[in-house]
Formats: sequence, C-alpha cells, structure tokens
Amino acid sequence: MKKLKFAVPLYDINITLVQVESPDDADDVKACCEEIELLPEDAEATLEFVKQDKCDGGDTWRNFDKGQMLVIFYRMTNGRIKRNRYGHEKRHVEDRILQWCGVNDIESAAYLAGFLSEQFDDFYFK
Repeated sequence: MKKLKFAVPLYDINITLVQVESPDDADDVKACCEEIELLPEDAEATLEFVKQDKCDGGDTWRNFDKGQMLVIFYRMTNGRIKRNRYGHEKRHVEDRILQWCGVNDIESAAYLAGFLSEQFDDFYFK
C-alpha cells in the first residue's frame, strides 16, 4: 500500500491518500478508516472492496469534525485509468472542502485545485 498525508492549511483539513496494491493491504486500510473515525458500515464496505481486489475505482471519505479526509484508490490496471480516477477523486475533495467551508468563489476553487493537483501528482509519481 502506498500512502501520503498532507495538510491543506488555509482550510485546516488533513488529507490521506491511499493506493491499494493488493488485498493484503486490508489491515492498513482498516487503520486509515479508524483514524478518521469512518462510519462502521462505510469502513466495512471499503474493506470488502479491498479484500475482493476491486480495481480501477476510488472512494473519498470525510470527517470534517476531525478535519480529515481519506481518499482510497483501489488497485489500478493501467496508468490512463489511474490518472482518470485520481482526477475524479481530487474533484470530490475540492467540492467537499469548498462546500464545508462555504466557499463559492471560482478563484479560491482554482487555487485549491492547483494545490491539490501538486499533491495528487506527487502521490501519483511516488
């Protein structure tokens, strides 16, 4: 399993990105779910996807009471799909943060998108 944690300082949100590489990553994924206090039914569903070796998908979870987000990418079958899913989940992160903070400004959204792009790219190439 590959993992990257980073903070989005302006919005006081900590994000963990997880790339599942095999069903053997289930225990590590479980620990990440517990860290953000993911609802038990959501954690269970996520762990089932990992154990079943779900491919080419992702999930974005949030617990803004704890100031945390967790993005899980299931095993990817090729680089093109991986790039697409990273962009897809990044957009969910952007939308959830802006919604949570009540931001309705395209320039703020663009700065957040740029910042997250750097983080997701670092993770992609890690």
